[in-house]
Amino acid sequence: MFETILKEKYPFVTRFFEAALSGDSKKLAHAFLLSGSDIAAQYILALNVAKILNCQSPDKAEFCECTSCMWLAQNRHPAVMTISPVDFIHPNPKGEAKTVITVEQSRFLRKEL
Repeated sequence: MFETILKEKYPFVTRFFEAALSGDSKKLAHAFLLSGSDIAAQYILALNVAKILNCQSPDKAEFCECTSCMWLAQNRHPAVMTISPVDFIHPNPKGEAKTVITVEQSRFLRKEL
């Protein structure tokens, strides 16, 4: 369900989400706050969860090329919005990795919500 690197580095977290996302009920909270020093892994985890929730073929979500998965890969899915120091799309058009979420990103999120 999750990328192998995430399963190896964060087995507890991936097992937690796999249990919550398995079956028909998909028992998840409406939001999760991810914190820690590995920002890239957190971003990948969040995108993996979004992919599983939105994929038209969730059994094949890791390798799927459905419309939802393609939108997520391009960070353009209408139902998924992310802000992160490693979010290279909006509003960080220069693609510069930051160490914190910027004021511009917070303003963008507020405007979009």
